[in-house]
Amino acid sequence: MELSNLLTVDDHDAGAECNIVSPIDGKKTDVYILIAGADSAAWRKQKRKQTSEIMSSTRSKKDVSLDYDKMDIEAVVEITLGWRGIVSSGNDYPYNKENALALYSKSPGIVNQLLDFIANKRNFIKG
Repeated sequence: MELSNLLTVDDHDAGAECNIVSPIDGKKTDVYILIAGADSAAWRKQKRKQTSEIMSSTRSKKDVSLDYDKMDIEAVVEITLGWRGIVSSGNDYPYNKENALALYSKSPGIVNQLLDFIANKRNFIKG
């Protein structure tokens, strides 16, 4: 196998678009979120951060206080690279980390879709 076919980090760093499914009817929408993949440096950094928080909490016997949903939201915010197709009151809802945090905090279904998308590494392989 060609070496270049084994190298995945660059493709995962560049990200891929996830077509968001409507929470209302389960159909694909015109919303696309550009997100880095599981092999990206940003995602691996977030996973190390989560592991560190869990280990620290476990050592101090505070693991019951961990908010795993919040940890997932924060990780997904950090690997979101952009989006298109989201509007608010008829105007484009611009991508930035603050808006991503607001969206993901109130849309657990989107977070779950993104986590599922990230888990399928084939979504990020070009060619």
